[in-house]
Amino acid sequence: MVTSSKETTALMQAIGQVQIEAGPVKKDGENPHFRSTYTTLDSVLAVLKPLWDKHGIVVTQAVTYLEYTGGIAPLVPILTTVVHHAESGQWLSSPAQLVTDRAGPQAMGSAITYMRRYSLKSIFAMEDTDDDAEGASNRGGSGTKSQTRSGSDEPPDPTPDSKGISAQDVADQLGEFTTTTPDYVKQRLNETVGEEALDKVIEEYRDFMNNDKSFTAEDKREAHGIILRKREANKK
Repeated sequence: MVTSSKETTALMQAIGQVQIEAGPVKKDGENPHFRSTYTTLDSVLAVLKPLWDKHGIVVTQAVTYLEYTGGIAPLVPILTTVVHHAESGQWLSSPAQLVTDRAGPQAMGSAITYMRRYSLKSIFAMEDTDDDAEGASNRGGSGTKSQTRSGSDEPPDPTPDSKGISAQDVADQLGEFTTTTPDYVKQRLNETVGEEALDKVIEEYRDFMNNDKSFTAEDKREAHGIILRKREANKK
């Protein structure tokens, strides 16, 4: 649930200016597993940080843990993004649950990086672009697309497997899709509350549900059933 200070006028004006000036963010990461490109956290921060400084915005993204009420279920990791307007003291807080498809600090690091990126892009209404011309000119026309690692901010696993490929190398190659599986998408749909939030989740995973071969016809039927139940519940 998004919360904020009682007054948000100055904060929203500053956020609005950042949204106007940010422009599209370049897709600088490559995912060989899905033969696709995506924007990395580094590229998002490179665009936003100068604008935050210009408009007096301070952003923090911290991980906390919540416990299910009345049960013995494990703690739930939450990434909370807080946007603070230094001059007025106004603020906005947006929490998001972190979900991974495997255990371990590297998987959690990837989930944190993934959600940090999407939280910032959502709050500041950032769009993506495939155009690398501006980046090439700024690098002196080299024409070589920069490679920025997605996933965990943890250092690489120092113990490689027998083929010399570490677990972190595998996570890096999977990029932003480390946690994207049919079960994860259906879980996100099941956990979504409200029509607007449901639309955002559907839009976020539309390409995956429509084009990825791992999302079978049965998965599509299940997802469609979840969406219909959610929309019906939202009407009540």
